[in-house]
Amino acid sequence: MGVFSGELISVLPTTVKVGLPVSLVVKYWVATSSWLEVLNGWYTNVKITLNGMEGTTPTHWIIAKESKSFSDMVTVGPDVMPSHNLNGYVSIKCLKGDLSPDYEIVYYEPISIRAEGVPGDGDGVPPAEEKFPIIPFAAGVGGLLVVVAAVTRKRNHLTKRK
Repeated sequence: MGVFSGELISVLPTTVKVGLPVSLVVKYWVATSSWLEVLNGWYTNVKITLNGMEGTTPTHWIIAKESKSFSDMVTVGPDVMPSHNLNGYVSIKCLKGDLSPDYEIVYYEPISIRAEGVPGDGDGVPPAEEKFPIIPFAAGVGGLLVVVAAVTRKRNHLTKRK
């Protein structure tokens, strides 16, 4: 039986837009029942694996505490979110403070991250950018200039006759 324990609080978001980095916030809690580890200090980190991509939190050193909660950002893999859901697991690891190579996996849970498609025509392709309709605008401005010129000319023509 180990001297460490831990629990996953949350992994968010559970949905990532296609094409964005898979950056997740993992919140977790760890504890030790060993006073020796409380005095010496002990270490913990979290590993997330999704479809072969991996990400790990920084390794935290805990000293003079029996338990502690953490919230860390984890970028999983160098890749971006594909157009399909990712499946994998979260594991929480604790290590003794005496630099021993021994560690305990205190928590292990399967997780899924859903792919959110880009708004578009249904096949994941974003819609074409809508452009300002320059031809109707130019025609409208041109027509307005013709009207203004005609009114001004007529007014000037009437003023000169008097």
